[in-house]
Amino acid sequence: MAQNCGRRIDDSVIFMTISARKQRKRLYVAHTTERRKSMVAPLSEELSRQRNIRRIAVRKGDTVLVVKGDREIRGIEGKVSEVDSVKRRVMIDGVTIAKADGKQTARPVSFSNLIITGLSPDGKRKTQAKGGE
Repeated sequence: MAQNCGRRIDDSVIFMTISARKQRKRLYVAHTTERRKSMVAPLSEELSRQRNIRRIAVRKGDTVLVVKGDREIRGIEGKVSEVDSVKRRVMIDGVTIAKADGKQTARPVSFSNLIITGLSPDGKRKTQAKGGE
């Protein structure tokens, strides 16, 4: 049963649910902007202390460290070259996979397997200034 423990947005009530299948469905049918906002990764300890935040959305140009996944890619640090919000995957420079014909192509990595070690210097983030100020 849906419980009324949601929040009010634009005079409409969002109903939360504990049902796994309904949560998955809401994820799959969500608008691209909502999917994009949910693609967050934790910051490194140093960045977290500097910015006074724990996690932030992954963007193109960020430097990330792969902390989970296959042994071949674990521990690789590189810049984000592409963010695919439809498939909820991130492409990282230096993380490739061999195709059947021998060519190397970018390997998609889940954002949940990453730690952000450096933010892109584009200045478009609201948290560029120290958080809390």
